[in-house]
Amino acid sequence: MSIIDLSVAKALHSARFITEALGHPQLADRATFDAWAHDLSLIQRAGGLRSILVQALDDGDACLYEHAFSFELAGLPGGRLPDSGQGIELPMLARPAAATRLTWTTGPSGDWERDIAGVRGQLVLGWVSGPQRSIQDESSFDSEHHRRITGGRSGATVRVSSGARHTGTIVRSGGRGYCFVHDDDLDRTVFAHARHADQSVRFNLGERLSYVVVTVPKGLQARAILPVSG
Repeated sequence: MSIIDLSVAKALHSARFITEALGHPQLADRATFDAWAHDLSLIQRAGGLRSILVQALDDGDACLYEHAFSFELAGLPGGRLPDSGQGIELPMLARPAAATRLTWTTGPSGDWERDIAGVRGQLVLGWVSGPQRSIQDESSFDSEHHRRITGGRSGATVRVSSGARHTGTIVRSGGRGYCFVHDDDLDRTVFAHARHADQSVRFNLGERLSYVVVTVPKGLQARAILPVSG
């Protein structure tokens, strides 16, 4: 286990949690998890790992949601890193996921076989290339949780189909850069913080907002917050 890169292991633990939460688990058994962690740690240390991707697909194989763990952010400052939800941010999707897909990308050449050539003989899994799926008309935000648990050494970006966006009205303002929004679709209150909002959001009572709803241990929260025009 000494060969396992800690940032890779944390990303894979998060990936396993996400796929289980979506009802289509990946890396569920220990042997598969250890094989992925072994191989991707070797690739990471050789400088060939760019990201680990978790994708939720609909029944037409379109990508609804992507959680991308990046390994190109090494050296980011640590210090006190915020984590509003105190856990992995799971977005509410526009429709249920029919499957999940776990993959990874390499750099810097763009040719994955070339990027892993130096460690190919030490890998335990038989890796092959697969199709790349992207989200059309996406909303995105950075994962505070992943940045915190890695001490800023790696990051993660969440991308969601814009069809998953919600709207709501500010019903209570904290006056310190946060508020509570009554969600139109859920008929529930969602917490919103200025860190996750466009600068044009004023956080005034009665203001209409558009956002992505995420489920976290602290409840429902808003990300990628925008004002509703008109």
